[in-house]
Amino acid sequence: MRLGRLLIIVAVVLIVGVVAIGAIFFLRGGSSGAEVTPDPTQQALESNTVEILVLLRPVNRGEEITDDVLGDLTYPRDLLLEGTITSDAKSEVIGKRAKYYLAQGLYLTDRMLSENLVGSDASLEIEAGKVAVTIPIDRISSVAYSLQPGDRVDVISTMLFVDLDTEFQTASPNNTAGVVAPGPNVLLTTESEEAISASLQTNTDLSNLTAQVATGGSVAPVGRAELDPVLQTPIYLVPSEDSQRPRMVSQMLMQNVTVLYVGEFPDPTVVETAQAVPTEEPVEGEEAPPEPEIIRPDLITLVVTPQEAVSLNYLIYSEAQLTLALRSNEDAQAEAVFTDAVTLNYLKDLYNIPLPSKLEFGLEPRVDELVSPDAEESNAENPQ
Repeated sequence: MRLGRLLIIVAVVLIVGVVAIGAIFFLRGGSSGAEVTPDPTQQALESNTVEILVLLRPVNRGEEITDDVLGDLTYPRDLLLEGTITSDAKSEVIGKRAKYYLAQGLYLTDRMLSENLVGSDASLEIEAGKVAVTIPIDRISSVAYSLQPGDRVDVISTMLFVDLDTEFQTASPNNTAGVVAPGPNVLLTTESEEAISASLQTNTDLSNLTAQVATGGSVAPVGRAELDPVLQTPIYLVPSEDSQRPRMVSQMLMQNVTVLYVGEFPDPTVVETAQAVPTEEPVEGEEAPPEPEIIRPDLITLVVTPQEAVSLNYLIYSEAQLTLALRSNEDAQAEAVFTDAVTLNYLKDLYNIPLPSKLEFGLEPRVDELVSPDAEESNAENPQ
């Protein structure tokens, strides 16, 4: 009797277990066949982000990029800069070399890597389509030596113009010369071009020449004839100065130019090691050691277009004065500004500068040259 009850209980337990397993299987099977409603928030998040490659450790210049230095980072798609390398292009990155030192955590761009690393470090800083050219600088033209690599500058050129004889290509006015027949003649000549006096010479020996030329040199320039308003007599005027006064003009030629380097580039073959220089305390009774001399740079390298490089080369060899004007960091991407070329007449008209009248009185002592009071004080302290 007891055995029969025990068998009934076991059968019931088995039936319940089978039913439970069937129910679970049915529920799971039904859920796998049903369509899952996508989460709109998750979809929007995935569409607005992208996986990009980042560096898991620092990479030195010239080092090969391997798989173990690359990691993935989820980044907003709308903030992605042009040239950023995404994770799906990982195979194209492996095997390339770093153009320069890359810090840990930096995300990679096309400009950071190269197939075969060749050339100088400086060439890696020049954007495609541009070139680097070096020009001389001094304290005034370099904004008092404040310029540093990465600054943006404008280039101003100041030039001097003179009138030329189009045939001789010499500065006006020309010197006069006399052409005389052979035989006894009295000539007014100078002994050299630098002479400021003339002499009379008699020539009777050159009888075989058809003509001879005698020049008065610098004492006989070409002048012009004018009628004296008082005597009503024609007179011949010649220049009162030995040479023509050049006419000066300044104009801004280039804008928003990048400074690549200031001074001479370091020698790549020399490895610099930083060593602490011990400070020597002056011995009592002895003079303190002199301060180290500050060597100011006399060169600056700019990144310009090829045409601007040719223009700068011409200006350098024509001895035009080049001046750099430093731009604000906030103005680095501003559009070019049109500027007027500045001449003496332009300043006179723009700032309404009057031409001084000829007066019957004047200053004493006579002033022929403008000298800064600072320069006068410096000359008094350091007489020659």
